[in-house]
Amino acid sequence: PGATAPGSGAAAFAADADQPARCSRRVDVPADFISAVMTATVLRTLAEVSGTEVELDPPSVVVLHGAPAQVARGEKTLLRAMKQCLWGASQAKVLHLLKPHSALGDAQASSFRVRLAPMSTLPPFDVTLGSAKRTITIGKDAENDVVVADQMVSRRHCIVDLDVGRGGVYAADLSTNGTFLNGRQLPNKTGGKVVLMHGDELLLKSPQQGNTEFGYIVNIQRL
Repeated sequence: PGATAPGSGAAAFAADADQPARCSRRVDVPADFISAVMTATVLRTLAEVSGTEVELDPPSVVVLHGAPAQVARGEKTLLRAMKQCLWGASQAKVLHLLKPHSALGDAQASSFRVRLAPMSTLPPFDVTLGSAKRTITIGKDAENDVVVADQMVSRRHCIVDLDVGRGGVYAADLSTNGTFLNGRQLPNKTGGKVVLMHGDELLLKSPQQGNTEFGYIVNIQRL
């Protein structure tokens, strides 16, 4: 009684042992980012770049299934994209962060035309960032690419940088008084940089102090 066919138990155990380990992880999406993240296109792209199975648990949870390394990669990628959305959330931005331009071709050949269109009396600037030039510097020092003569602007106030590894154009604050992207202050000098998207507002003074137009509309075109 209770006997099993010879070898059946051992065979079943061996088959289970040969199966790759799988796990699941739930990632909460903040309410402000739901419309940018919880779309079929974003979830399909996340599955593609991470190798996970991606499930939507409405209204605000993404569930990742797969091997531990795949799930960890998917979670890290999604959390990074959502952190960048603190400075403006859109599906286009999330897709760009999940699958940057460098993943689509030769990173060394990537180039972007960047136009800084002033919202006030600041000087305009137009340049192509690529292998020959990677960075735009903004500040009141005469050696900057964009010279802004104002006592509240630092000598080297901020930079706009082509990050080939990340496949996009990023902004970093170097100033004393702050640089603001879409109304939110950028991280300090050691806090990292933030991706720039076409149509973003880059301000050199705090909008909370009434300086809502002391800066630029950023126009970005991949060439």
